[in-house]
Formats: sequence, C-alpha cells, structure tokens
Amino acid sequence: MERNKRSEKEKIVFFVYLLMFMTAVISIAVIQPLKSVEPFINPPDEADRFLVPTYICENGTLPTGFEPEVTIQTYGGSYAFYNVLPYIVMGYLMCAVRLIGGTGLMLLYTARSVNVVAGVLTAFFVFLIGKKLFKNEIYSFVFSLFTMFLPQHLFLYTYVNTDAFCLMSVSMILFAFLDIYEKGMSFLRMLLLAAGISICALSYYMGYSILLVSVPLFVFCFFRKGKFDSRSFIKYAGLEILFVVLFSGWWFVRCYFVLDGDILGLRSLSAAQQLAVERGESVKNIPAESMNMIQFLTQTTVLKDMPVSFVAMYGSMSLWAGDVYYVLYLLFIGAGAVAGVMACIGQLKYRSMEDKVLEAGGIAFSIVTVGIWFVYCYFVDMQPQGRYVMPVVFVLMYYVANGYKKIADMIKLESVKKYTPFIISAFVILMFVIYAYAEVYPLYLERPVWSDTGLSF
Repeated sequence: MERNKRSEKEKIVFFVYLLMFMTAVISIAVIQPLKSVEPFINPPDEADRFLVPTYICENGTLPTGFEPEVTIQTYGGSYAFYNVLPYIVMGYLMCAVRLIGGTGLMLLYTARSVNVVAGVLTAFFVFLIGKKLFKNEIYSFVFSLFTMFLPQHLFLYTYVNTDAFCLMSVSMILFAFLDIYEKGMSFLRMLLLAAGISICALSYYMGYSILLVSVPLFVFCFFRKGKFDSRSFIKYAGLEILFVVLFSGWWFVRCYFVLDGDILGLRSLSAAQQLAVERGESVKNIPAESMNMIQFLTQTTVLKDMPVSFVAMYGSMSLWAGDVYYVLYLLFIGAGAVAGVMACIGQLKYRSMEDKVLEAGGIAFSIVTVGIWFVYCYFVDMQPQGRYVMPVVFVLMYYVANGYKKIADMIKLESVKKYTPFIISAFVILMFVIYAYAEVYPLYLERPVWSDTGLSF
C-alpha cells in the first residue's frame, strides 16, 4: 500500500513538472520574433538557421552549404556546413505540413516544435537521472527543476537551432550510463547509449566532449569486482560501434564525398568565407588570438558575459536582467555547488568504485566542454555565449541540488528542514518567471512573431 501511494505521488509530481515545463517552453516558442527587431529580441541567428530546413523543405534534398539560398550575409558561410540532423527533421516535417496547406508562420512553428519536443524529452530524461542520483524523491524533483528551469537552458528549446538536440542527447547518454552502472549492460541500454551518441555526433560540435568521455566510461562498465569481462566487452563494444556507424556514419561519408574529404565541414566553411571576402563582402569573424591570454581574460568581457549568459540572456544576447538578478542567481548556484562538492569529497571513501568513476566522468566532461569553448573563443570567434557550455548544466545542477540537500540535512529544526526543498524550488521558479515573463515576455507581446516577420498562415 505504501509503495502504491509513493508511486501515485511520483506520477503526480512528474505530471506537474512536465506540464510546467511544456507551458513555459511553448509560450515562448509561439510568440518570439524570427527577425532582428530593436532591441534585438529575436533568438540568436534563428533566421539564418531557418534557411537550412527551409531549403530542405523546398528542394527535398540536403544543401552542401555553398548554395546562395543558405548563405548568411556578413558571415560568408552557412549553418549547412555543420551537422544538420535537427534541420533535417525540421525540413522534412515542414514538407509534410506544406502538403496539407501549411505555409509561412505555420512552417516556422513546425520547425520550432521539433526543438520543443526535444526539450520535453530532455525533461523526461532529466527526471529519470534525478531518480538515479537522489534516492530521496523530493530532491530528484528539485534537481529536475534546477536543470530544466535555468532560464537560458529552457530558452534553447524554443527556437530553431541544433543545441536542443545536443542537450537531449547528453541527457540520454548520462541516463544510459547511470542505468548501465546500476543494473549492468543490456541490449536496450546499449541501444539507448548508441542513439544518444549518434544524435550528439549529428547535432553540435560543442557537445563532443561527452563523446570523448563516453569511451573510458563504456570500457570501465565491464569491470566488476576488479575483473574485466572481455567477452561481454567485445560483444557490446562491437554492437555499439555498429549501431553508431549505422545511425550517424552516413553523414560523415556524405560530407567526405560532397565536400571533398572534409567530413566535419570546417574547411569548407572557411573556403566559403574566403570566397565571400574575394567577392568584396564584409565577413564578420572575431578571433581573439591577436591578444595574449592575460589580455584576453582581463581586457574583454568574456569572464563577465559567459556566466550571465549561461543563466539568462534571451534575444540575441541582448535582453539583460540587471546586476541584482545575476548576482542572486550566481550566488545561489555557487553556494549550492560548493556545498555539493564538499559533500561529495566528504563521502568519497564510503562510495563505490562505480560511483567514483561516474563522478570523475562528469567532472571530466564538464572541464573538456569548457575547454573546447575556450579554445574556440580564443582562436576562432570570440563568442562568450552560455549556450556553448550548456551541456555542463546536468552535472552542475547535480552538485547544486546535492549541496542544498546537505545544507538542509544539517538543519536541526525539523519543520524548516521539511520545507527547504520547496523553498529553494520556489526560488528557481520565481527567478525564471521574473526574467521570462516580467522582463522578456512584454517585449514579445509588443512585437510578436506574426507581426513583423513577413510570415503568415
């Protein structure tokens, strides 16, 4: 009877959490503008990204990236050179909608809806991850809220981009490893891991850090009680490689032939930009390598812009919430993260080797993610955008939620301890509502998507 009550309670909590997330993500996806309007409240580069699924919808084929229809003015390149799995899904779904009479705004909503669905799936996997990480039911819910209602994280599921699929794939991979380490390898768990790895490989290079970390994590899961199960490893490693190649290898083979051996598309992107320069077009690219590292960190706004845009910076990194907002939110995250790390260090000697390996993997994944962004920012294009390191949100919020759990455990007064998870959850939701609906939404209402984009039903 007790178990049934707990199960029913969990279902209600899950339903409320998912309903809240869907309400927030859909309400923003429906109204924000597509094109640049003062004060640049449109999502970053969405109009340029939308060119790719539009091309696929109109032509029924994938662009190479050199086509004028997908070329971005002032940039000289195209998003078609990068991995385009989300755009492929959007493009062919738009084709289906157009067959039943959908045009203009309906097609934009179709494209955005793909990322909305990706957000809902991410929220689902995050809830499952929380159940694995926190045996205490309420803190699995707290972790889910912290992760999915970080304003900038939720924002990435509301417009046309490839970030959403990347984040969804990271949540799939993390859950798959947690499940494998808890219950052992199986065909379905291996298949889920392969699906997550393949989606990540076909969505966003900034998420490739999880692919690097997945290799040692996969190998270690075949160690049990100090022994390596080589037979199972050969079997499942072979299947994992086979499915990943089948699911994602076709794209890199295509790029090899279409882009003259350039399987990542980066050389072709540079070539397209060079052609634009030769045509006399102004190509915007801001590498910082002309500065030394000290100048880069002290004379640019990177160290300021990165954390605040990780928390909340809608529009084209233009909708500022105010200093007090960011100080409060960053203090909240920082205090929880420090407490969480200290708690984990204190428990280290009591934890299993599997837990230690997973923890090390999460930390390594986070460090590599930030490192990839830093190298890109310094050598290629100075873009201190929080979305570039957003994959670390899953690991970061684990420490934050765990930190506040440990702080609550130290409270002597039982009534205060009981309500602590509700108080910190209310703070997160309140901070999201203040920014998204008090600060940003009024601007959307003044210039909604259907009023100034030239799109119509």
